[in-house]
Amino acid sequence: MGVDDTSTRIHELVELAHHAADRAETFLIRSVRGCGEGLGSLKEKSVREHGVLLWRPLLNALPRQLRDANREKEQCWCEDESNSDTKYVRNFLRNEVFPLLEGKIPGSVKGMARSAEIIGDEQEYMRIEAEKFLTLYARETPVPSI
Repeated sequence: MGVDDTSTRIHELVELAHHAADRAETFLIRSVRGCGEGLGSLKEKSVREHGVLLWRPLLNALPRQLRDANREKEQCWCEDESNSDTKYVRNFLRNEVFPLLEGKIPGSVKGMARSAEIIGDEQEYMRIEAEKFLTLYARETPVPSI
């Protein structure tokens, strides 16, 4: 059973505030590093060890939308001060690259997040189909002794 197998018995729910820009950042970082498997990046739901379900209900929202909603409802939020430090790649993307990209190609951050979601869905589909194929057609073959 894989760590992302949601048929696992859930013992604890952890709700995370990852948003579309987080997904786009992860997608872009993994892309430039040449990663293949992890391009699907953040999933809405994933089960970790010991039945901990990680739930990211805000993955389709942009940070601006979340801040606007908080202001409208007069809710406060905490901004980690390290988020503005562009020595970290993720913050450099968030604070410098993404604003430039959005200025030239509006909607690009949500587009990257959507691409990551599609790739993740396709990878999950391929994993399930490969398991089905192996269940139907694979059989153990004894290794000849030397």
